[in-house]
Order: sequence, then C-alpha cells, then structure tokens
Amino acid sequence: MNHLVLQSKIPAGQKITKVWPEKCKARHHIMFLKTHKTAGSTVLNVLYRYGDHWNLSFALPVHYQFGYPSLFRATWVKGHDTGQRFDLMCNHMRFRLSEVKKVMHPDTFFFTILRHPVEVAASAFSYYKSTASAFRNVSSLDSFMQNPLHFFHPGAQGNNYARNLMWFDLGLDPHKKPTQTELQKIFTSLDNIFGIVLLADYFDESMVLLRHALCWPLDDVVTFKLNSRSNASMAAISQETAVRLRQWNSLDWALYFHFNTSFWHHAARFGLARLDAEVQELRARKKVLAAHCLQGSAVEGRIINDKRFRPFQLGSVQILGYNLKPGLSREEFTRCSRFILPELQYKDRIYVRQFPSKAQARINWNHTIGSPLRRPPVGKAKA
Repeated sequence: MNHLVLQSKIPAGQKITKVWPEKCKARHHIMFLKTHKTAGSTVLNVLYRYGDHWNLSFALPVHYQFGYPSLFRATWVKGHDTGQRFDLMCNHMRFRLSEVKKVMHPDTFFFTILRHPVEVAASAFSYYKSTASAFRNVSSLDSFMQNPLHFFHPGAQGNNYARNLMWFDLGLDPHKKPTQTELQKIFTSLDNIFGIVLLADYFDESMVLLRHALCWPLDDVVTFKLNSRSNASMAAISQETAVRLRQWNSLDWALYFHFNTSFWHHAARFGLARLDAEVQELRARKKVLAAHCLQGSAVEGRIINDKRFRPFQLGSVQILGYNLKPGLSREEFTRCSRFILPELQYKDRIYVRQFPSKAQARINWNHTIGSPLRRPPVGKAKA
C-alpha cells in the first residue's frame, strides 16, 4: 500500500511507562465487532475454531445477520429469551453497546479491527457495487470520486457501504460531522470499550497482540486469509483518487489515525523486537500448516472441488477459497478443514451444535453447510 501510509511507530521522545502483563488466564468471554472489508472474516475463523474446540456458546443471529444495517438489538440473538449469557459474539452488526451487554457476560473482552480507509473504500466499491445505490450506475471508483455527491444520497439503499463504513459499523452517526471536542470524546469512549483495536494492514502483528490479550497459544491464531478478492477484482488506485477518498471518508480517516496510534502503543508496551520475533514464528507455523493442509494457494470458488468449502459469491467479484490436499487422514481432514471453512458454512456448523433440534429447518442444505466435515472417498472428489 503506497498511498498515505501512516508511521508505524511511537512519536520520537514519547516514553512508554506501562508494562505488558506476563501472567494471565485464557479469556473465553469475547465480543468481536466484525467490521466490513477489514479482514474480519479471517479473524472470525479464529474465533469460530476456538469456540468450536472448547464448546463455547455463541451469540448467533436469528436470521442472516444481527439486523444490519440497523443498530443492534438483543432480541436479534437466537435464544435471547432464555436469559442466557453467551461466551462469544462475532457476527456482523451495527454496534450498540447497551444492547450487546444484555446477552454477554459482565467480564466480556471487546475488540474490533480497522483498515486503511482507502483500502476499505476500494474493497467496498468492488464488493458492494450491485448493493449500494451510489455505486450501481458508475463504472469505476475513479469515476465515482470525480463527483461522489452526484451518485451518493444519504439513507438510500446500501449507501452505508459508500461512505465512512467503519464509522457506521461502530454505531456512530455518519450524517453528523463532530467537532474536535466531540471527536475526542468519541475516541475516549471507544478506548474504554475495546481492549484492543487491530489493524488489517498489520494483520500478523495484530494476531500476535490479540493472542496475548486473550492469553491464547500462538497456534490458535494461525490462519489463512478468507473472503479475499481475486487479483482480477482489484483495480489500481491513483494517488489523486486516494486523496479524494481520504477526504470523502474523513470520519473513517480520523478513526483509523487514532487507532493506528493506539495500536503501536500496544506494540511498544509489548516490545517491538518481541513482536517481530513472534510474527516470524507465526508466519513459519502458517507456512508449515499450508504445506500440510492445502493444495496450492487460494483459488476462485468454481475451482474448489468440495462445495462445502466454496465461499459465498456476491455480484461479479470473485471471492477466493481453498482446496485441501488429497490423501489426508480423517483426523487431518477434520483439523485442516476448519481453517478454510467459509464463515457462512462455519456459522451454520455452530448452529447445528448449539441448536440441534432446530437445525434441520435452519440450514441451507443446498450448500451442504450442515453436513459433517467428513473426508470424501479417495478418488471421488466431492463436486
């Protein structure tokens, strides 16, 4: 990413006095605010795998999502009427803390993830071109940014994807530009809610800091990139368009600037040399796992042999997934499959475990989402 890169360091002369805690207990009560187009699907897989392994309870949406783009309501959680408090919550929503607290434990750890606003805007334009009314009648992101107000109308269908998307997902008002004082109050409030805010632009560093914040083993945050676009779906962004996108998404830019700074304060407290060493170890483990589990790199969905591993496709954008290596043992197949299972399929797998009596009516069997992850017979790749 060459445009408008922020400095990934602490300002010169600023002293870090706090020390990263060494003793901890693994956290099992976690709320991840999954923002759009920020590598959230990859983080989600980490949480799904962990909760699946430890048989933790998930706050799952009654329907596809938690009522997005409306602000979250506790009544949209499956099983909320029983008074149950859930261990994990991690599906898309428009954040509203007061309602989240109604279904989560009092000691829940909150975190989220952000990404450079120019990258978010480019990905959103590509992915939601047929969803956001602002994008439908324009040929390219460059053309849109020549005169965005010609295409963009606040409140029109899907236009939450077209401007300040991360700000919107955090439950903030996208139609009111805050004063500097109001902005600082918003940041202070968010700092008090979220234990850490990850950066997709420094994903491996984020995974290392997250695993220490959660007190999890390093292997639990090893992951492969999920729900990513093919290279053919990515258009180059000119410097001129990047500058305009920063201005158009000024609230997202302010948000990212603030949490970029806080992220590197976390990193400095942890120790930058220590962070670099763990990042290298994480990448080495990922490489070993890929060599053991995967048949090559990520591919388009139509090339994935087993339909259970094909990611959801929206519009003309090609979303990538993976093929597993043939010849894996039953145990290896089960373990490896959990790293590449797309989020919709994994959510329904968890639904089956959590609500077995209602699973038959709930699962979309056309995608064999609810079927057990058994190894296909040798020589008969599942088509």
